Amino acid sequence: MTDTIKEVPFHPGISKYSYERSIARGNRKGLITANDERLILEFVTWKSVESNISPSRRNKITSTLVNWKRFLPVEYPALTMTDLMTGIMNMKTGKSETGNPLKTNTQHDFVRILKMFLYWM
Repeated sequence: MTDTIKEVPFHPGISKYSYERSIARGNRKGLITANDERLILEFVTWKSVESNISPSRRNKITSTLVNWKRFLPVEYPALTMTDLMTGIMNMKTGKSETGNPLKTNTQHDFVRILKMFLYWM
């Protein structure tokens, strides 16, 4: 009698995470430019190698940086301190895509991820 072992991922559903979908959505909605896309992908690749982050973390970082563009008026490389402060104020008073105010934890995640990205730039 031979038993076959079925390979199952340790975390079921992990394959559903795809940061490319966040990029495609950002492009489709006109939130990011080709330059923004390039920088986001470079950063996520660097972060993946540097910190060995999981697919879900890559998606979180990517989707957050894409969603930031709803509040930031310019491309990431052209961002000034005034643009940044205005964007943070807009995010704190802004709404989610469902029309609800952003939760405090979401706001903290947004700021933390953007800060990490801007330091990298």
